[in-house]
Amino acid sequence: MNDITHTFSPPCGPVEGWQDGAVIRATGIPYAAATRFSLPKPIPVWESPLGRREWGAACPQPPTLEEFLLFGTPTRSLREDENCLNLSVTLPADIRENETLPVLVWIHGGAYVAGAGDEEFSDPAKLVAEQRIVAVSLTYRLGVFGYLAGGGRPANLGLFDQLAALSWVRANILAFGGNPDEVTLGGHSAGADAVIRMLLTREAGTLVRRAIIQSAPLGIFTGRDRLNAALDAGFGEFPEDASIDDLLAVGDRAQQLGLRFGLRGQMPFSPRLGEAPLPAEHDVAAAWRDSASQVELLIGHTRNETAFFVPSIPWLARLAGVRLIGPIIEAAFVAATTAKLYGRGTRRFAEAHRQSGGRALRYLFTWSAPKNHFGAAHSIDLGLLFGQVRSTSHAPLFKGASQQQYDDTGAVLRSLWGAFIRGEEVSRDQADGILTFPRR
Repeated sequence: MNDITHTFSPPCGPVEGWQDGAVIRATGIPYAAATRFSLPKPIPVWESPLGRREWGAACPQPPTLEEFLLFGTPTRSLREDENCLNLSVTLPADIRENETLPVLVWIHGGAYVAGAGDEEFSDPAKLVAEQRIVAVSLTYRLGVFGYLAGGGRPANLGLFDQLAALSWVRANILAFGGNPDEVTLGGHSAGADAVIRMLLTREAGTLVRRAIIQSAPLGIFTGRDRLNAALDAGFGEFPEDASIDDLLAVGDRAQQLGLRFGLRGQMPFSPRLGEAPLPAEHDVAAAWRDSASQVELLIGHTRNETAFFVPSIPWLARLAGVRLIGPIIEAAFVAATTAKLYGRGTRRFAEAHRQSGGRALRYLFTWSAPKNHFGAAHSIDLGLLFGQVRSTSHAPLFKGASQQQYDDTGAVLRSLWGAFIRGEEVSRDQADGILTFPRR
């Protein structure tokens, strides 16, 4: 980061940013405020310039496997705080005066219990500089803080946070060179699930032009009533002064309780259908039809999604290590669970969107590094899209690929996503070797 300061004058109040290589950053901008277990509220307009040259705080959370598999070692250290309703804006350093660019609002993944808008492996700097877009990365409440209802706690607080951030973008992004009428809402994994749920609301459908849905676990999108009831019964009211560690421990117990509910229980926290602002489960199709003609979709998943999770499943990791038979068992598990959690749901969702009058481009991500045991696993596309892996030799998902291969492949993926964000035709020829586009 250098000392070149840029001042923006959005309606929320003046914001100072700085030039960071080929981009300008404005970080840690509060988009709303909320006390524990309460709905987010607008922040009064501030008068003094907001100039925070630091990454926004993350919601308190447990460690995550994703950083290790993408980077090999822990990366950017983020402060954790319940007061985490913040976002960062990244724009090209060469943006011209009065120029407006299409906007990507990115929702991070992490099973609704981990991640942050400013985590390093989803830093949008390369995507912004190469594709000349404006990116907004937002942080929202996770786990117990954002998605555990019952005991007088509202459901879907994390979703309300995301909607508040999207409203902030609509009102303020023009001051940063972003076009509020050309907003793409994108996300990966739980973030992709959040994109779908946000678009089910009346509010989001009017604020978004396009959506990128990467690796949404659509196989567990519905049928969660028994799991939710068990969570509500298992965890009542908490003392108002409960410590963050105590609340994280509640989250750990919720994860253990979820194991009784099969694949759905692997992600016990998520926005609940039938609780504000979401429609009931039986009304989902009708609610989606209302927004289908307004939003263009780019939706897909990786070929070997669930290989990513094998190391975190002890019994499966042991079986996978058995000579001769182990790799066969692992491959069968990955194929079956990838189809069940991601493949069939993605295909049906895209087709239903088309039948409702919307446009949907469905893809299958197929590229993998030459010596990568995981194949085209969950998050490998994320590592390429944002291009933040600085040493492929230390990143398990990219083992065997040279840094040049990694950079070149990532540049192609970024150009494809950039074309979609700009409303251009996505080149299927250019995608060859990275993506396939099934007819249906």
